[in-house]
Amino acid sequence: DSPFPAWLVRIGSWFVGSSATDRVLREIVYDHSQLTAAVLDRSHRHRRRSDFIGPVLAMGRTVPLWESEHAPRLSTIRKPTLILWGEEDRVFPPPVGRELATITPGALA
Repeated sequence: DSPFPAWLVRIGSWFVGSSATDRVLREIVYDHSQLTAAVLDRSHRHRRRSDFIGPVLAMGRTVPLWESEHAPRLSTIRKPTLILWGEEDRVFPPPVGRELATITPGALA
C-alpha cells in the first residue's frame, strides 16, 4: 500500500510530531471550535497506534480519488439517490450535502 514500510512511516510520524496532525485536522474539520484540547490529544494518541498507519496511508491515496474519479461521476447516477446530511454536521458543513444533491440527478435531499 505504500512505497515505505509501515515501521518507517511510524518512525517518521514520531519525528514530525503533533503539528502535522493539527494541520490536517484544521484542513478537514469545518468548525475549528470542535478541535478542543481533548480532541487533539486523542488524535495524537491514535496517531501513535501501531494499527493506525495503514488506514492513514490508504486515506492519503483515496481522498484525491474523490475529486478526480468519484465526484465527477455523481452526475451520471440515474437511480433515485437519497442524500442525508445533518444541519448540525460539524465536520463537513451543510452546503457540501446540498451541493451533492444539486449535482446528482434525481437526488432527494
